Amino acid sequence: MTNKNLKLAQEKFLKGDKETAKKICLNLIHQKLDTNVFNFLGIIELSENNYLESLKHFHKSLKLNQNNVKALNNIGNTLIKKNKYKSAIVFLKKAIAIDNKFVQAYLNISLAYLETRDTINGIAYLKKLLIVDNNNFSALNNLGSIFHEKKEYDKSLVYFLRALELNSNDEILLNNLGLLYEKQNKFKKAKLHFEKSLNIKPDFFDCQFNLSLLNLKIGNCKEGMLLYDSRFYRKERKNKLNFDHDVLKLTLNEINKTKKIYIISEQGYGDIFQFCRVGIVLKKLGYRVALIIEDSLYEFFSQQSIFDEYIKKSDIDNDIITKDIIIPLLSVPRIFELNLKNFNIGNSYIKPNNEKTEYWSKKIDKNKFNIGISWSTTKDNNYNRNIPINLFRKINKFKTTQLISLHTDKHLKDLNENINDLKDIIFFQNIDIKDKFVDTAAIIENLDLVICTDSVVTHLSAAMGKKTWVLLSNYHDWRWSIKTEKSYWYNSVKLFRNKKEKDWEKVMQKVLKELKKLLIN
Repeated sequence: MTNKNLKLAQEKFLKGDKETAKKICLNLIHQKLDTNVFNFLGIIELSENNYLESLKHFHKSLKLNQNNVKALNNIGNTLIKKNKYKSAIVFLKKAIAIDNKFVQAYLNISLAYLETRDTINGIAYLKKLLIVDNNNFSALNNLGSIFHEKKEYDKSLVYFLRALELNSNDEILLNNLGLLYEKQNKFKKAKLHFEKSLNIKPDFFDCQFNLSLLNLKIGNCKEGMLLYDSRFYRKERKNKLNFDHDVLKLTLNEINKTKKIYIISEQGYGDIFQFCRVGIVLKKLGYRVALIIEDSLYEFFSQQSIFDEYIKKSDIDNDIITKDIIIPLLSVPRIFELNLKNFNIGNSYIKPNNEKTEYWSKKIDKNKFNIGISWSTTKDNNYNRNIPINLFRKINKFKTTQLISLHTDKHLKDLNENINDLKDIIFFQNIDIKDKFVDTAAIIENLDLVICTDSVVTHLSAAMGKKTWVLLSNYHDWRWSIKTEKSYWYNSVKLFRNKKEKDWEKVMQKVLKELKKLLIN
């Protein structure tokens, strides 16, 4: 009788009727304590994220049968969800010791180890699972993902392709393969796999976003921007803006020029410097535009003439939100049907503060060829953008050059750089203490050249029209396209590309060769 009713409870649960399933289980327990019924009650509570209640039921199940591997596994799974990874591992090891063919316990214990950054054991348990079940799709896909993250791309591909032989219609695997092929600069294959993934699951927003970035990278800017709003619907969404998402459905014909348009900044500072020029474009098209900006950037932007008005994000009130249109900055190109020609508005659209420019002018030797440098970023975003500072010091072999750091005191502290060992580089103190980028922009204005890794300094310098040389890793951000030495986005930028992973020595050799020509001319 218990088995029959438990099966009924499971059927109700699968149909979404959790309350009935729970009532059936509670009635069964009232009649007779049963390890499997308690375990299933735990599963019901776990499905509703009631972790404490689920653990109570799983432990009651275990008390009735200490060898119930399902209960042991479920306790481990619940503890993982509670971020108690070490405790989870204890229970999962017990489950595997009792039943060394229990697949889910291997997958869960691998996950627990990976969450504690123990990659060795995370991989080991997946490989043990493949001994038990050589064709386990999840183990193969997970191993592919782990080796992808470890940048062991050949190993990653082997596991992904084995998984693909088992299931060629898994949208997550196809998306993973797309990401891997993009890392290997196999863009046609990457695009093909992203598209296959989306054919299976059209609302797979993470894959939409990946395809968007790939299209932007290979120069299909219109197609890239069409999918770029998927950033707001991704599984791990970082872009949390205060705006009505219905605005993303707007078309150009629906926007009234008599109403002021409020554009809200988003993402990183580099994105803001790159895309703030839409204010100039829209003003030329007859729109009145305001920029809602980070408080930390308000002082810097309030001195610019790009927008008609600037508003601090902390000052947004309900009156603005209900009466006017608020559009995310990077959605403007799609909604207003802008293209790369619209963005070509000349060399310089961001201006430094005149007083600050004069102040820093007195601290820079005009008899030298002054080069601003930025060699690292605290947010690497998996793009390998950090370059050893000693490579930049090779520039000083030219007697007429002077290197000037464009990193703030805080940034240098975060990087743990010992500036006392770098006597051949000028480090200005107390940069941008009060207002972000006000001093940095003024220093850049006084330079002859900026040489940098891909960072916010790149976008600020390029937006000011300063001659800017950008050193790129083999795998880099979408906005620097592929192959070309020129940038679609900035006229003053020259790109120096890394053909191999972290082969910065060869990149610097190209820089030195180009710099020699520049100095001669």
